[in-house]
Amino acid sequence: MLHRPVESKMEEIPGDHPYVSIGRAAVKAAWLIEKEKERKATPEEVIERMQEWATTGNLAFGIYEAVEHGVKWKTKRNRINKTYVIGSCVKTLERWHESRHRADSGAQ
Repeated sequence: MLHRPVESKMEEIPGDHPYVSIGRAAVKAAWLIEKEKERKATPEEVIERMQEWATTGNLAFGIYEAVEHGVKWKTKRNRINKTYVIGSCVKTLERWHESRHRADSGAQ
């Protein structure tokens, strides 16, 4: 099943959102997966979802090509081509989950 990244607005997603667009894409993919599966998304699932977005021609977040273990994307500012891989996704999701935990516990 192919998924489109327009199913949820970033404002609806809890926690801190990354500044860089590829990080926001990963958080959005994770949130959509969590809503569908009612559990935390794995980095592998997030990358797979982002790869689907790349292969369907949806250029949201600058993602334009699926590659092994990641996606290629263009930065908004300098239009530089970069690759986002599972290791980066792990870090993005860790930070996002930590920010959600802080928000849930009432800590700043």
